[in-house]
Amino acid sequence: MFPQVGRQVTVLGKLDSGKLGWWLNSHEWGIYVYATTTNRADLQKMSGLNKFRGRKVKIVGTLRHNAYRDSGDPMISSIPEHFFFNVAEVVVSDDAAANVRMSDNPPPQ
Repeated sequence: MFPQVGRQVTVLGKLDSGKLGWWLNSHEWGIYVYATTTNRADLQKMSGLNKFRGRKVKIVGTLRHNAYRDSGDPMISSIPEHFFFNVAEVVVSDDAAANVRMSDNPPPQ
């Protein structure tokens, strides 16, 4: 049992593209953000996340879990176990304070 699954959570991290959709990298682990339907509104929201690519963001949404699913065919890849947010249910905002800290404090050389 995962205690936060099914609950609304707030996660801070860096948003980048991933294999199943958007990938929120947060404290050495990650959560996918993807559409669970093919309706136009969800696909537009997925496209709208492009402006956050590579930036620190705050995501508020219901945490979901997808168990491992074996395709049954060794020639077809299986979907790994993962946590995700349904893009239709999330609020994504720029974590401006984190982005300022990143640009003001370049890594040591």
